[in-house]
Amino acid sequence: MNDFFKRNAIMKRTAFLFSFLAVFLGLAYGQSLTLSGAGTGFFISDDGIIVTCDHVIDGAEKVTVRINGREYEARILARNSNTDSAVLKINYQNPYHFKF
Repeated sequence: MNDFFKRNAIMKRTAFLFSFLAVFLGLAYGQSLTLSGAGTGFFISDDGIIVTCDHVIDGAEKVTVRINGREYEARILARNSNTDSAVLKINYQNPYHFKF
């Protein structure tokens, strides 16, 4: 099963790098740019609890989990940048979770 996490962070045209990109991409002042990334994770329970890396969701305003082509909006339950770990929750029943 492929579990991908998209992170969507909307950046405003305030930072130098974004200003450079905005000029390079031809964005007008006040427009925004949506960035996406991907990562992996695994289920630790059958009721939709997922463990992933904190850097995967860092800076995200919205986290979406894609499973077998369907997308589920995730809620961030916990995160720790020191251990680079995060716990997410989606509304999904998974009988094939990792058992400790």
